[in-house]
Amino acid sequence: MHLNLAIIGGGAAGMSAAISAKRKNPSLSVAVIEKMPRVGKKLLATGNGRCNITNTGFQSAQYHSPGYAQGILFRFGYKQMHKFLFSLGLLLHVDEEDRVYPHSGTANSVVDAFRFSCEKEGIKLITGTPVTSVLKKDGRFVINGGDFTSEYLIIAAGGCASPVHGSDGSGFEIAKSLGHSVTRLYPALVPMLSDDKELKALKGVRLTDAVLTLKGTKYKRSGEIQFGDGTVSGIVAMELAAAAAALLDKGKKVTLSVDLLSWLPGGEKENYLRRVRKMRCALTPDDLLTGVFPKPLGIAVLKKAGVYSPSMKNAELSDSDIAKIVAVLTGFELNITGVKSFEHAQVTRGGVKTQELEAFTLRSKITENLYFAGETVDVDGYCGGFNLSWAIASGFIAGELG
Repeated sequence: MHLNLAIIGGGAAGMSAAISAKRKNPSLSVAVIEKMPRVGKKLLATGNGRCNITNTGFQSAQYHSPGYAQGILFRFGYKQMHKFLFSLGLLLHVDEEDRVYPHSGTANSVVDAFRFSCEKEGIKLITGTPVTSVLKKDGRFVINGGDFTSEYLIIAAGGCASPVHGSDGSGFEIAKSLGHSVTRLYPALVPMLSDDKELKALKGVRLTDAVLTLKGTKYKRSGEIQFGDGTVSGIVAMELAAAAAALLDKGKKVTLSVDLLSWLPGGEKENYLRRVRKMRCALTPDDLLTGVFPKPLGIAVLKKAGVYSPSMKNAELSDSDIAKIVAVLTGFELNITGVKSFEHAQVTRGGVKTQELEAFTLRSKITENLYFAGETVDVDGYCGGFNLSWAIASGFIAGELG
């Protein structure tokens, strides 16, 4: 099959690229080649099946590699995103945190909207077809030994995260075969691992307003955290995971410091504890922080402060003990030993080097008529619809073949 444009990958990036290309030049013959039995497999899993498709505030600051992302998002911001999604027949709902979902509340409707639009535009959706090789010969891309040839090629095959949905890293190997370099790859938006002895007792404990810092680094996020037996998850912990993995890969010690009462200044923390010590003077330290945290977390704080004894009374806590507790409340430290694997990750940190792509177009500087989009590029974002925003925006821009 000879094509004007072949697109490897039938996710949000690949289908956006195909629709963009056909709308700009309806005479093009365009095909999306997808290894899975159907397109949009990973889309179905986003937002717990509700599909957090974008965010009203998506901008380059929300991304790793913000410098490169900025050029693409300058051309395709939220206004263009909304217009494009509306053109697919999607009505949108914005929640209180600026996350955008389909009004239907289901990811199935998003996949169908993309699929129906592809079919309407005359785009071939070729599923169940892994791309195993791509060569550039006589000015054309020869795919799978000649099963397909194409004048233009867009690689939108995803990263390594969630391989059960089709992202197995094969796009990176194709990129390398066409002369491109790929950065070191890490699981991102994934739980971190810790060997801290207190974690077992904290399994299932969740806080919604903690501040997390990778100690001694610039990496800091605020929001929800959840403790598990040997894991630290929740949105903000997962947002720091790729940075932690990269530091560990360099042989550095990684300590996660959690401000458990970030909204209370240090002096107020101390005043509060002094009042509670007096109010609950006849009780044991097990109950000192009741009303602030679940009991297991309160006990863990006291243990880390080195002031816990189940037989003592709160009245026996000295001012020095209170200061130690405040220090732990401000910096509850956990030793990070790693992160969970790509099977548990939502996205990949790393990809095709942005230095090898032209700004504003995603066109290869190395191989003529080659473009990249989505997670295959070394751009990834925080939680909240930013990664799907990047997939759609970069796909649309790449599809313009600018």
